[in-house]
Amino acid sequence: MSEKKADKKHGFRFLISVGTSCFALLAVVSYCIGAVGFGYYSDLNPLILVLTLAAVTGCMASAFLVDKKGNKTLFALITLAVTVLFAVCVGLIAGARVYSFAVLLLSDLERDNVEGYLALYCSIGAMGLYMFGIFSNIVASFSHGCGTARVKG
Repeated sequence: MSEKKADKKHGFRFLISVGTSCFALLAVVSYCIGAVGFGYYSDLNPLILVLTLAAVTGCMASAFLVDKKGNKTLFALITLAVTVLFAVCVGLIAGARVYSFAVLLLSDLERDNVEGYLALYCSIGAMGLYMFGIFSNIVASFSHGCGTARVKG
């Protein structure tokens, strides 16, 4: 590895993208644990896994594109695609769990079902982590221009 690459430091956008990717991976792990780990749900949706993998790949691709000069349109499109993928994951989880949310939280039908509550909390945690991914990806897209402006003097 050349000395120039070894001395290269990544900025705020790169760190946010890595953090967003980590939280997306935590979200998919939480979803998987909630879907199959407690025995309450048995409907693991592989589309959520694929969309999360695509979003993490896009997030890391946009992080590495920041260091390159050139086409900012590609960076914006990848950032938008990652945000949409996270939103679709939240929608898929919420759509699959809306009935159980109502049964567990709003009625007394399964008041004593501890596994159901644990699976529900994992699903809520996964949706929260995906929402955090959406928020941090939006922050990262606005922080793209930070530190790149130069004053002519």
